[in-house]
Amino acid sequence: MSDMTDPQSIDCKTACTQGCVLGDRCPNQEFAQAAMQFILNTPLDQLNEIAAARFTRPYESKLQPIDLDSMDLDQ
Repeated sequence: MSDMTDPQSIDCKTACTQGCVLGDRCPNQEFAQAAMQFILNTPLDQLNEIAAARFTRPYESKLQPIDLDSMDLDQ
């Protein structure tokens, strides 16, 4: 059984179903912040296109992968 307070041994997929159990020590904060910035800065029409692309064949999608390194997370 893993220690629920150790960020290296926690399984976020199962432990954090009701919200993050690590708070400020969460190893995924960077990704959560990037996701929030993406949602806030992306037009709703584009978000809908992204969601619809989930159900199309990969070669039919016009969307490009998101480069997290190019995003400004300090906005």
